[in-house]
Amino acid sequence: MCSLYIAVIHIRPEVKVCSRPSGSAMKLHCQVYGFHPRDVDVNWKKNGMDIPSDEAKQVLPNSDGTYQIRASVEVTPEDGASYSCHVDHSSLDEPLLVMCDPLG
Repeated sequence: MCSLYIAVIHIRPEVKVCSRPSGSAMKLHCQVYGFHPRDVDVNWKKNGMDIPSDEAKQVLPNSDGTYQIRASVEVTPEDGASYSCHVDHSSLDEPLLVMCDPLG
């Protein structure tokens, strides 16, 4: 009898956030890259509540076998509001939380 074992390599994602003016609003971008396996959940939150994404989020392959995804939202910045990108991936013990200050 022959057994086949497939090892799944788990590589933690790197995360960068940035904001850019978009008319009277701000566009927030969360770039998540260098992760494996492919399945990942990326969401923007305002004061801990989900913000619907402006565009479809698509996971793309990198040449090294890892993956990347970008999640973007357009917001009207408010004093006292906190914006954060949440990333959940199988390589993480708990989701990553990366803060973004569109006013700063």
